[in-house]
Amino acid sequence: MWVLKCPFELGKTDRPGSPYSVITQAQIQVQGKLIKVVFKTYRRINDTTATKVAQRTYREVVGWVILASSPSRCDNINQFYGVWFTDPKLIPEAIPGVPSIVTDYVKHGSLEYTEGQDFGLRLDIVRQLANGLSFMHSLNVIHGDIKPDNFRVSEDGIVKIIDLGLSREVTTGRTGLTTTIHPSYLFLAPELIIPDEDDISMSVTKASDVYAFSMTALQVGVQIMLPTVAY
Repeated sequence: MWVLKCPFELGKTDRPGSPYSVITQAQIQVQGKLIKVVFKTYRRINDTTATKVAQRTYREVVGWVILASSPSRCDNINQFYGVWFTDPKLIPEAIPGVPSIVTDYVKHGSLEYTEGQDFGLRLDIVRQLANGLSFMHSLNVIHGDIKPDNFRVSEDGIVKIIDLGLSREVTTGRTGLTTTIHPSYLFLAPELIIPDEDDISMSVTKASDVYAFSMTALQVGVQIMLPTVAY
């Protein structure tokens, strides 16, 4: 159901700050209409095995499928179309047998969109982000990495939460799940930080999502620029 086989055209590939994936702009044809999308392709880093890359991809896809399969929908969650088994000749970082994740292209970064705007608009952006996060939590999905980089704003001003790479489903009897990440310290709940560690094994929870949201709201809504050095 979620494996795409429709016609497509690939555009440019961005290799952002995240070491774990690359982002490729593309167009897919759905019911005769061209839709602008992005392909997120997890890649090997250092001695990462293909199995580990597949696990990371699967983990994110699970989050998207839970949200996309819900009878209720939320405008503040980005549109997930499915997965595409990418030819490494087209995206060199792709691993045979490990798909790319296909979601809507959303034009504006959150900070770029809100810079210099009045408080009413910025407050509405924060409200929409809260609405999207609340929807995720209502389905027992933890985002795990809420920050300004992980939501974007469409041309008509709609917030779209993106990047479920650290998302988790809350399972019965557990309040969070453990993962190893390269952290964004400024948006981490204090109880998750282990001093002198770069990659942290942590249990992300709904509560840690709310903390990350509050720090994001300060930066986006109130335009308080947070310190760039974690301490």
